[in-house]
Amino acid sequence: MAGIEKRGSRYHLNLEFRGQHFSRSLRTSNHKEAEGCRKRAEANLTEVERGRLRIPPGTDLIVFLLSDGEANGQLTVCEEPNVPMEPGSAHHHFRWTLDGCKWGPVHGWHTLRHSFCSNCAMKGLDQRLIDSWMGHQTEDMRRRYRHLFPDHQQHAMSQVFGKTA
Repeated sequence: MAGIEKRGSRYHLNLEFRGQHFSRSLRTSNHKEAEGCRKRAEANLTEVERGRLRIPPGTDLIVFLLSDGEANGQLTVCEEPNVPMEPGSAHHHFRWTLDGCKWGPVHGWHTLRHSFCSNCAMKGLDQRLIDSWMGHQTEDMRRRYRHLFPDHQQHAMSQVFGKTA
């Protein structure tokens, strides 16, 4: 069950799910928009309860329910708890953290996602587990991340055919 309440100039979405209470400030002071968010969250929550929609591990439940059933990467990193970081600010913090170290050449957040997925595959993790973490649902998505390092491929071949020269 989801509900909205006005606190000051903003609306908040409150909901109960599996015995836990969740609350989030909405980015609107418009009652009609807040009510639309509540309806969207309730509809998606119903789909989760029916098993038709899966919540990726580590995903903020309310953000997920408000985003038409897709994890919203914009809120993955926050400057303050539950306060979204603006895209320009996120890039600034990313560059500030990596500049001058061996990870400096990394281009952006998505590169880390790509590396994580590739490293999981390289270590032989079950593809279904990787898919659940990454939200991959199609073979095309899996193929984008399925490249392995040449040394790893050579090692895999030597395991099948014995040591190669």
